[in-house]
Amino acid sequence: MMFAFKNQSLKALYLLYFVGTGLFIRLPYWTIVSAIPACRPKRTWSMGRSFTVRLLKAVIGLFSAIGYPTPEGDPVKDSKAPSTTGFVWVDGIPDEFIKGEVAAMAKKNSVLPAPASDGSHGQCASAGELVYYHLHGNQTGSCSPKSLLANIPLGVLGQCAGKVDRAFGLDYRLSSSAPLPPLNPFPAALVDALSGYYYLVKTLGFSPRNVILGGDSAGSNLAVVLVRYLETANISSLSGPRTPPPFLAGYGLGLYSRQP
Repeated sequence: MMFAFKNQSLKALYLLYFVGTGLFIRLPYWTIVSAIPACRPKRTWSMGRSFTVRLLKAVIGLFSAIGYPTPEGDPVKDSKAPSTTGFVWVDGIPDEFIKGEVAAMAKKNSVLPAPASDGSHGQCASAGELVYYHLHGNQTGSCSPKSLLANIPLGVLGQCAGKVDRAFGLDYRLSSSAPLPPLNPFPAALVDALSGYYYLVKTLGFSPRNVILGGDSAGSNLAVVLVRYLETANISSLSGPRTPPPFLAGYGLGLYSRQP
């Protein structure tokens, strides 16, 4: 059962079990089987890769049992030093840009546009500038530079140095359901992602064709949904060229460009 040990007393016991069995049973076992090509998930994998995959699966299982930690960053604190943190508030998108089935679901689930946070310093676009709009994944993800997942957009910028020099990350509302309190039903995350796109185009002045949209894990799925919405909602002031966006998939990462 998801989060079966999220209560503090059970959590402490489970952590003790996890650490004890990990140090004295699982780590030695993983080391041995990862050293044998026939015992690796794939024979072509290295020993290090095989060991790392087993370790990550165990850590994900741990979080599934005890609950996920609080996402990194503190919007209230970060907003006090925007020049240092790169933090700015993004206003919710005007209602007239929420259309069709998305608008119907928003009304049904009482979802309204809401301010969100980002880490782009809020600098206006220069002529012809490209920007990478990253939607984080993971229940614990955030756009904070302190986040471990910040290495993903930083890696994209590193690979695109000289062509794309700025990344924009948005802390969209995360959904939850039982056994956690139900929060932020669909389309809250999509509305927030749309608010971020509106901010890039209308507030910072990026051309729609110069916005490169991407994400990891759940953020990659959200990027797909946002592209589909922009292509089907007939919002002329936000839409770029109506061409299928190129798609790159690997390890849960998607990149989407509105530039032909």
